[in-house]
Amino acid sequence: MAKVLHLSRNTAAKHMRLLEEHGLIITEWTQIQMKNGIRKNGNLRCTIVPMHEVLEQCCQRQMTELERQRVQQKLSVQSAETTYPPL
Repeated sequence: MAKVLHLSRNTAAKHMRLLEEHGLIITEWTQIQMKNGIRKNGNLRCTIVPMHEVLEQCCQRQMTELERQRVQQKLSVQSAETTYPPL
């Protein structure tokens, strides 16, 4: 794939990792079986994730982050309102 894109192997691998981290593709290693029965590593199979799933995951991450911020803000307000009796 790197030759087709005119990129180095490391650069192509970096871009593949980024796409995978963002949930845009799923990668899996394949194996081939030689004529003499020996199994060897094959190519990296890439599957493009449907856009509606990507958007759903993105919205879910945003909702989780908003919930975390809401809880954190609620706790900070509670701690600010808490009054301690004088010693």
